[in-house]
Amino acid sequence: FMLIGCSPKSPIFQGFPEKKLPCHNISGMSCEEYMSCPAWDMVGYRQPSLSSGSGPPMCCAVGFESVKAINLSKLECEGYSSAYNLAPLKLRGPSDWAYGIRVKYELQGSDAFCRACVATSGTCGYESVDSGGLRHVCICDH
Repeated sequence: FMLIGCSPKSPIFQGFPEKKLPCHNISGMSCEEYMSCPAWDMVGYRQPSLSSGSGPPMCCAVGFESVKAINLSKLECEGYSSAYNLAPLKLRGPSDWAYGIRVKYELQGSDAFCRACVATSGTCGYESVDSGGLRHVCICDH
């Protein structure tokens, strides 16, 4: 997650600067790259260097394991963005990243269908049907 505009009192910075800053490059995606997007100029959040200054950075990239859930009030942050990369490729930058939150879930009795779907490079999912139930769907990744 890219946590944006967190207060110096945010729980993620407890112990900073004495301890190591919790922000780091996640799967080849860093806040420095993320904040280089031209759109940040339009909202006035551009930050020249994430390591300069003594306060917390405007953007802090943390892995899901570090925060477990996004509760902006509890984390005392203005917002967040989430990016993920499923392929072992070095992407050119934020314009090539996939944004959103990857969700994985299972419904009882769906294991065989989903395994077959994933084995054929698909994404297993479900859709509601008129009768109120759910139906398996396999969405091709191509």
